[in-house]
Amino acid sequence: MAGDYVRRTAITRLEVTDEQRDLLEETISEWKRGCQLATDMAWGKCNAKSDVQPLAYDDVREHTDLGSQHAILATHQAAQAITGCLERKAKDKKVSKPTFTAPTV
Repeated sequence: MAGDYVRRTAITRLEVTDEQRDLLEETISEWKRGCQLATDMAWGKCNAKSDVQPLAYDDVREHTDLGSQHAILATHQAAQAITGCLERKAKDKKVSKPTFTAPTV
């Protein structure tokens, strides 16, 4: 029965006011900065969420406008990106420190 499960991805568009759009874009920018700060701090040191979070959380909070939960999630996103690089490296593929540039969350 589990093999019969089908997963679909639906792309939706948000309908927001200009003010809401500005806030969303600002939040995305802060999110990328938080992820990058955490990645810069953890790169070459650690990659587990439980290690990256205590290492980078305070700096992410201090240098971005992210709230507590978003700062935590940014450190987790950084850990996940670093882990992906380590997995690629283990397969003898070229890797470099992740950079967060895409305008998505």
